[in-house]
Amino acid sequence: MNRAKAGDPAQWRPVQFQGDSLRERDLLPEIFSFGKIIELVTKAHPRIFGVLFLFCLTILILPARALAWLNLTSLMETYRAPVSVVGLLTGLYLATYPLHALWKAGARFVQDTRAIRVRKNRLHHLTREEKKLFQSYVQRHTRTRRWNLGSGVVAGLVRDGILFRSSNEGSQVEGFAFNIYDWALEYLTAHQELIATPGDTTEPDAFP
Repeated sequence: MNRAKAGDPAQWRPVQFQGDSLRERDLLPEIFSFGKIIELVTKAHPRIFGVLFLFCLTILILPARALAWLNLTSLMETYRAPVSVVGLLTGLYLATYPLHALWKAGARFVQDTRAIRVRKNRLHHLTREEKKLFQSYVQRHTRTRRWNLGSGVVAGLVRDGILFRSSNEGSQVEGFAFNIYDWALEYLTAHQELIATPGDTTEPDAFP
């Protein structure tokens, strides 16, 4: 009975590394997945897209003579469509930055306008103590007055967004500086009937 000798080519069999091939097949979708592409795009600096957009735009609008001088004629004949797509996509991506800034500015303007409208309505429902406090700002034509930190009247107006503490320097005796917002001072100066206290002869800042 003939036995095959060791090292006989007839006994050789191709060796397949199935584990490696499976890992490669599993790795490729992960590398080229849509999520990975989005992650790379979002992490890239906008300047990279700016340079890419300007490059694509430049070679797309260059005349044929300039392309020939730069030895780019064959390149553009082959890749004009991909270059156009890349230029379009990078241009659209860069356009989102000013649009986003405009959107944020518009949203902030609407929010601030609505907040001021609510606070102006608050000025139509002042207590006597609050009126006396605002008289000290309007009648003295000043934006800054010193009040005690323990005053509930002052704390309430700060909470409502009409006054704000403008300095941390002060004492319980001298008080601390509180400013009135410009819009509130202008509104109360134009509508002084909101802070009028008929028959009251006390000083403007005479309140608990």
